[in-house]
Amino acid sequence: MADPLPALEAAEVNLKKLQKAKDIEVENQKLKDTINGYKKDFAEMKGHEITIQKLTQKFDFLPFFSVIDNFRIKELESDNDNNVSQCIDEKEKELQSMFSEKERELLETQQMVAGKLGQTEQRAALTQQKLESLQNELLEIRAKYEEERQAKTEELDMLESDLERATHRAETAEKEADQLR
Repeated sequence: MADPLPALEAAEVNLKKLQKAKDIEVENQKLKDTINGYKKDFAEMKGHEITIQKLTQKFDFLPFFSVIDNFRIKELESDNDNNVSQCIDEKEKELQSMFSEKERELLETQQMVAGKLGQTEQRAALTQQKLESLQNELLEIRAKYEEERQAKTEELDMLESDLERATHRAETAEKEADQLR
Protein backbone atom coordinates (compact mmCIF):
# COMPACT_ATOMS: atom_id res chain seq x y z
CA MET A 1 0.00 0.00 0.00
CA ALA A 2 1.37 3.46 -0.94
CA ASP A 3 2.25 6.09 1.67
CA PRO A 4 -0.62 8.64 1.83
CA LEU A 5 1.59 11.42 3.24
CA PRO A 6 2.58 12.95 -0.16
CA ALA A 7 -1.06 12.98 -1.26
CA LEU A 8 -2.12 14.60 2.02
CA GLU A 9 0.63 17.21 1.74
CA ALA A 10 -0.42 17.96 -1.85
CA ALA A 11 -4.04 18.26 -0.72
CA GLU A 12 -2.98 20.65 2.05
CA VAL A 13 -1.04 22.80 -0.45
CA ASN A 14 -4.07 22.82 -2.77
CA LEU A 15 -6.35 23.78 0.13
CA LYS A 16 -4.04 26.67 1.01
CA LYS A 17 -4.03 27.82 -2.62
CA LEU A 18 -7.81 27.55 -2.76
CA GLN A 19 -8.19 29.54 0.46
CA LYS A 20 -5.79 32.18 -0.86
CA ALA A 21 -7.78 32.35 -4.11
CA LYS A 22 -11.01 32.78 -2.13
CA ASP A 23 -9.44 35.52 -0.02
CA ILE A 24 -8.26 37.29 -3.17
CA GLU A 25 -11.72 36.89 -4.70
CA VAL A 26 -13.35 38.47 -1.61
CA GLU A 27 -10.82 41.30 -1.62
CA ASN A 28 -11.40 41.75 -5.36
CA GLN A 29 -15.15 42.03 -4.81
CA LYS A 30 -14.61 44.61 -2.06
CA LEU A 31 -12.38 46.64 -4.37
CA LYS A 32 -14.96 46.41 -7.18
CA ASP A 33 -17.66 47.65 -4.79
CA THR A 34 -15.45 50.54 -3.71
CA ILE A 35 -14.64 51.42 -7.33
CA ASN A 36 -18.34 51.29 -8.22
CA GLY A 37 -19.06 53.66 -5.32
CA TYR A 38 -16.33 56.00 -6.56
CA LYS A 39 -17.72 55.81 -10.10
CA LYS A 40 -21.18 56.66 -8.84
CA ASP A 41 -19.81 59.62 -6.82
CA PHE A 42 -17.78 60.73 -9.83
CA ALA A 43 -20.85 60.52 -12.08
CA GLU A 44 -22.82 62.64 -9.61
CA MET A 45 -20.03 65.20 -9.41
CA LYS A 46 -19.71 65.19 -13.19
CA GLY A 47 -23.45 65.83 -13.39
CA HIS A 48 -23.09 68.76 -11.00
CA GLU A 49 -20.14 70.05 -12.99
CA ILE A 50 -22.12 69.84 -16.25
CA THR A 51 -25.04 71.63 -14.60
CA ILE A 52 -22.68 74.33 -13.33
CA GLN A 53 -21.12 74.66 -16.82
CA LYS A 54 -24.56 74.98 -18.42
CA LEU A 55 -25.58 77.59 -15.88
CA THR A 56 -22.31 79.41 -16.42
CA GLN A 57 -22.85 79.34 -20.17
CA LYS A 58 -26.36 80.73 -19.72
CA PHE A 59 -25.05 83.51 -17.60
CA ASP A 60 -22.25 84.26 -20.06
CA PHE A 61 -24.95 85.35 -22.51
CA LEU A 62 -26.03 87.95 -20.07
CA PRO A 63 -22.94 90.13 -19.75
CA PHE A 64 -24.52 92.53 -17.30
CA PHE A 65 -25.47 89.82 -14.86
CA SER A 66 -22.42 87.59 -15.39
CA VAL A 67 -20.35 89.13 -12.57
CA ILE A 68 -23.32 89.01 -10.20
CA ASP A 69 -24.23 85.52 -11.37
CA ASN A 70 -20.65 84.28 -11.02
CA PHE A 71 -20.65 85.65 -7.50
CA ARG A 72 -24.00 83.95 -6.84
CA ILE A 73 -22.72 80.68 -8.32
CA LYS A 74 -19.66 80.83 -6.09
CA GLU A 75 -21.92 81.57 -3.14
CA LEU A 76 -24.19 78.64 -4.02
CA GLU A 77 -21.19 76.35 -4.45
CA SER A 78 -19.87 77.46 -1.07
CA ASP A 79 -23.29 76.91 0.50
CA ASN A 80 -23.50 73.51 -1.17
CA ASP A 81 -20.03 72.58 0.15
CA ASN A 82 -21.03 73.76 3.62
CA ASN A 83 -24.27 71.74 3.46
CA VAL A 84 -22.39 68.63 2.35
CA SER A 85 -19.80 69.09 5.12
CA GLN A 86 -22.57 69.65 7.65
CA CYS A 87 -24.43 66.56 6.45
CA ILE A 88 -21.24 64.48 6.63
CA ASP A 89 -20.54 65.77 10.15
CA GLU A 90 -24.10 64.93 11.26
CA LYS A 91 -23.89 61.42 9.79
CA GLU A 92 -20.49 60.93 11.39
CA LYS A 93 -21.85 62.00 14.78
CA GLU A 94 -24.88 59.78 14.31
CA LEU A 95 -22.71 56.79 13.40
CA GLN A 96 -20.39 57.52 16.33
CA SER A 97 -23.39 57.67 18.64
CA MET A 98 -24.75 54.39 17.28
CA PHE A 99 -21.32 52.79 17.64
CA SER A 100 -21.03 54.03 21.23
CA GLU A 101 -24.49 52.68 22.05
CA LYS A 102 -23.72 49.27 20.50
CA GLU A 103 -20.40 49.18 22.34
CA ARG A 104 -22.15 50.03 25.64
CA GLU A 105 -24.77 47.32 25.02
CA LEU A 106 -22.03 44.82 24.21
CA LEU A 107 -20.16 45.68 27.41
CA GLU A 108 -23.37 45.35 29.43
CA THR A 109 -24.06 41.98 27.83
CA GLN A 110 -20.50 40.84 28.51
CA GLN A 111 -20.76 41.94 32.14
CA MET A 112 -24.12 40.19 32.52
CA VAL A 113 -22.75 36.98 30.99
CA ALA A 114 -19.63 37.20 33.17
CA GLY A 115 -21.86 37.66 36.24
CA LYS A 116 -24.02 34.69 35.29
CA LEU A 117 -20.91 32.63 34.64
CA GLY A 118 -19.56 33.56 38.07
CA GLN A 119 -22.87 32.61 39.71
CA THR A 120 -22.96 29.34 37.79
CA GLU A 121 -19.38 28.57 38.80
CA GLN A 122 -20.24 29.33 42.45
CA ARG A 123 -23.29 27.09 42.28
CA ALA A 124 -21.23 24.36 40.64
CA ALA A 125 -18.56 24.64 43.36
CA LEU A 126 -21.24 24.57 46.07
CA THR A 127 -22.92 21.57 44.45
CA GLN A 128 -19.54 19.84 44.22
CA GLN A 129 -18.94 20.51 47.92
CA LYS A 130 -22.37 19.14 48.80
CA LEU A 131 -21.74 16.08 46.65
CA GLU A 132 -18.41 15.45 48.34
CA SER A 133 -19.99 15.95 51.77
CA LEU A 134 -22.80 13.52 50.93
CA GLN A 135 -20.30 11.00 49.55
CA ASN A 136 -18.27 11.26 52.76
CA GLU A 137 -21.43 10.88 54.84
CA LEU A 138 -22.43 7.86 52.78
CA LEU A 139 -18.99 6.31 53.28
CA GLU A 140 -19.26 6.92 57.03
CA ILE A 141 -22.72 5.35 57.14
CA ARG A 142 -21.49 2.36 55.13
CA ALA A 143 -18.48 1.96 57.44
CA LYS A 144 -20.73 2.20 60.52
CA TYR A 145 -23.18 -0.28 59.00
CA GLU A 146 -20.35 -2.66 58.12
CA GLU A 147 -18.97 -2.31 61.64
CA GLU A 148 -22.36 -3.05 63.20
CA ARG A 149 -22.92 -5.97 60.82
CA GLN A 150 -19.49 -7.37 61.70
CA ALA A 151 -20.21 -6.99 65.44
CA LYS A 152 -23.60 -8.70 65.05
CA THR A 153 -21.98 -11.48 63.00
CA GLU A 154 -19.33 -11.97 65.68
CA GLU A 155 -22.00 -11.94 68.41
CA LEU A 156 -24.09 -14.45 66.46
CA ASP A 157 -21.02 -16.65 65.96
CA MET A 158 -20.34 -16.54 69.72
CA LEU A 159 -23.97 -17.38 70.50
CA GLU A 160 -23.90 -20.29 68.05
CA SER A 161 -20.65 -21.51 69.61
CA ASP A 162 -22.17 -21.18 73.11
CA LEU A 163 -25.29 -22.99 71.91
CA GLU A 164 -23.24 -25.81 70.45
CA ARG A 165 -21.27 -26.19 73.70
CA ALA A 166 -24.45 -26.05 75.76
CA THR A 167 -26.08 -28.58 73.46
CA HIS A 168 -23.01 -30.79 73.68
CA ARG A 169 -22.98 -30.50 77.49
CA ALA A 170 -26.69 -31.22 77.64
CA GLU A 171 -26.23 -34.30 75.51
CA THR A 172 -23.31 -35.40 77.64
CA ALA A 173 -25.30 -34.76 80.81
CA GLU A 174 -28.25 -36.67 79.36
CA LYS A 175 -26.02 -39.60 78.49
CA GLU A 176 -24.58 -39.58 82.00
CA ALA A 177 -28.07 -39.41 83.44
CA ASP A 178 -29.10 -42.32 81.27
CA GLN A 179 -26.10 -44.28 82.40
CA LEU A 180 -26.84 -43.58 86.00
CA ARG A 181 -30.33 -44.89 85.79
